Amino acid sequence: MGKSLALFFIFLFCMQNPEASLRSHQELYKSKSQEMKKLEKNLSHLENKLGSKNQRYIKLEKRKRWIELESSELQDVLTSLQKNLEEKYSRNQKVLEGLILSSIENSEVEDMLSHEIFQTQLLGNMKALEVDLARASKIQKRISVLRNRLFEYSDLQQEIVSILNNLEKEKEEVNHQYLTVEKEEKSLLKKIKEYMLKESESLFSLPLKIAAQVKKGFDGLLYKAQKGEPVLASASGVIAYSGLLSTYGNVLIIDHGKELHSVLVGDFEAIVKKGQKVQKGELVAKALNKLDGKIEFDIRKKSVTQKLTKYINKKLLASK
Repeated sequence: MGKSLALFFIFLFCMQNPEASLRSHQELYKSKSQEMKKLEKNLSHLENKLGSKNQRYIKLEKRKRWIELESSELQDVLTSLQKNLEEKYSRNQKVLEGLILSSIENSEVEDMLSHEIFQTQLLGNMKALEVDLARASKIQKRISVLRNRLFEYSDLQQEIVSILNNLEKEKEEVNHQYLTVEKEEKSLLKKIKEYMLKESESLFSLPLKIAAQVKKGFDGLLYKAQKGEPVLASASGVIAYSGLLSTYGNVLIIDHGKELHSVLVGDFEAIVKKGQKVQKGELVAKALNKLDGKIEFDIRKKSVTQKLTKYINKKLLASK
């Protein structure tokens, strides 16, 4: 309730003070722009993290493929070794049977030689078996290490996938925030432009309503007025100067505050004096016909001529 009441009073204050409302919107716009920059930075950081994690995942996948390839090759070698071991074991059994038979029969010279041959052959085969068994054991250990590493890499990949999913969710949330802030920023920019347009419309109007514009440009307007045509204050202010200026004719300068002045020069007769307060649309002079009724009008800020469309509604300028 208290917050709503405070917002109401702020709204009421802004309605009564359009300049304060414009400043408020400009400050909000600046705040939203800064917030967008922070969100852009956050999004960029998340994109970098996602890219880094994706690269890590790809590297692990490549390592897994190399491990799988090496494991497959080693498994083929191990299978071949096991086959050789079986063949050698079978041969050793036959040699052993021969050795047993030769020892059972009589011990003649020939049998003794045969016994020695079987024994030598058996020893040679046993050494070959030991070499193959040692190699097979080494390969088996290597395969076991590779499998453990494969499981380790798979676990790491699962962790990375989990991190990637969380990062994607975070990125989605930040992106949603960014779009929301961007929408608010655009809305504020639109309101600022509307306030500036209203401010320009409320500040100035055309000083002559009937006279034809014979020249329209960046520097202002040149009118050709009929004698007696009313010349009006284009905005509220104080008469800063009213008098003659050599060959230019009459000069009338109105101070509108904020270093803004409207200037009338030409064929007219002022009916106001220096220091006099005037309201927008109030009669300040009447056109004469001494200089073909020509009256020049422009708006200046800090003595620099301004673009009229900045302070006067474009429709008003286009209609003349």
